[in-house]
Amino acid sequence: MASPFHPSRLRDDGYDISDHTAINPIYGTIDDFKRFLDEVHGRSIRVPTELVINDTSDQHPWFQRARSAPRATRLVGGGAWYASAVQS
Repeated sequence: MASPFHPSRLRDDGYDISDHTAINPIYGTIDDFKRFLDEVHGRSIRVPTELVINDTSDQHPWFQRARSAPRATRLVGGGAWYASAVQS
């Protein structure tokens, strides 16, 4: 399985994702990935990847919005709606 290849500071083995719609430049571009998929699919090879939308970096817009939200809006049923280790 292909590990996460999205933009990341690689502080959590690539799971600290800052953009779920892009490719980390150290791995190439979205066009490189599309060419790769075309090549392997042409050989009847499948490439499983992880959909890791529940893992984000503290640089991700979702995390930034959660961090700046008023405390009362961050609590649902007594628990935090966005929990993550803050990375510096």
